[in-house]
Amino acid sequence: MASEYLGYIRTEKYDKEPSRRKELIVNCEKPFNAETRPDLLPRSFYVPNDLFFVRNHAPVPLLKSEEEFRLRVEGIVAYPLLLSLEDLKTKFRKHTVAAVLQCAGNRRTEMSRIKPVDGVPWLHGTAGNAIWSGVLLRDVLIAAGVYTNKALHVEFEGADLPPEEENRRGYLASIPLNKALDRDEEVILAYEMNGEKLPRDHGYPLRVVVPGYVGARSVKWLTRIICKMESSDGYFMTKDYKYLPSNMDFNNVDWSSTPPIMNLSVQCAICDPLPDTKLSPGPYKIRGYALTGKGEHIVRVEVSINNSKDWQLATLIKGEKVANKEIPKRVTSGMKDWSWVLWELVVYMKPPTVLTARAIDSACNTQPEQPLWNLRGVMNNSWHKICVYPLNSAL
Repeated sequence: MASEYLGYIRTEKYDKEPSRRKELIVNCEKPFNAETRPDLLPRSFYVPNDLFFVRNHAPVPLLKSEEEFRLRVEGIVAYPLLLSLEDLKTKFRKHTVAAVLQCAGNRRTEMSRIKPVDGVPWLHGTAGNAIWSGVLLRDVLIAAGVYTNKALHVEFEGADLPPEEENRRGYLASIPLNKALDRDEEVILAYEMNGEKLPRDHGYPLRVVVPGYVGARSVKWLTRIICKMESSDGYFMTKDYKYLPSNMDFNNVDWSSTPPIMNLSVQCAICDPLPDTKLSPGPYKIRGYALTGKGEHIVRVEVSINNSKDWQLATLIKGEKVANKEIPKRVTSGMKDWSWVLWELVVYMKPPTVLTARAIDSACNTQPEQPLWNLRGVMNNSWHKICVYPLNSAL
């Protein structure tokens, strides 16, 4: 089945998917879900577009043409808008933000070792940092005359058709209006990723980027913005992406018992070496990433090479040259930090041993030692541990 929708051809078939890099770790073909091979992440402060993790819930929509694309802005507003891509580029000030996106299910596989969980079996490659350019959502809402004394939430609708969405309106998610209107929160409608047009897998031609929130709120293939009193009643707000109590399973699950996940937690992962790598004794550089939400920033990453007995401080990396151009530490005028940090530490290792990493942010938030199990396997931000073995060992 396919239907036209404001310039899109919305489809339930997988016969016109975009091409993808073979270096991605594919966890599901239909819909396509793939993560960046972890050891590739520390090689670039901004993850290249074609290596950025892909989280899809349905076939990738087809755009008929950029000229036919339209974005609706409606709901509790004085002036409903119908905007072309050219309108967004010419009638609003361009804004750029460096921000990390992370799937709420990042590191789900580790949690499944405690007890089975439901969801895509992600390792730790569903996080990525990029430079996003577009227009501030705030500016578009003000142009539409949003009634701030009546509306409390902003809902986004994507052109994809996840089978879970019972009303078949497409992927739905919402954020609080106060976050959308706060200039320092830098929520944008992005049409560029790392200086290029958005790739199809990442929402071409327009997506929401909500810095500091889990990736599920950064809706791709954006077609509609609705200002409303209540948060979205879409499937991915009411029956998924929730941090359920550990005593709940599918026999007693109560989705109304907890709110939708929004803010990112402090996160840290070892990317190089990969888990279960075989090494001879000697000096090695351990590398990884760390991130957090609410506009805080990572102030410390601690690494242990002897199963958490002793800890050393890693060196933090907060910027680099991209495409032979110097990228400033901050690419926006905002007051908050939405990027990740990369980190590294040179150590002498004598396998077998367990490597552990943990991070602390500027609000002194840190990570739990053990994963906190939940049915959907989301928000695992426990200390990250990997095993390394002697070169001649048999696993």
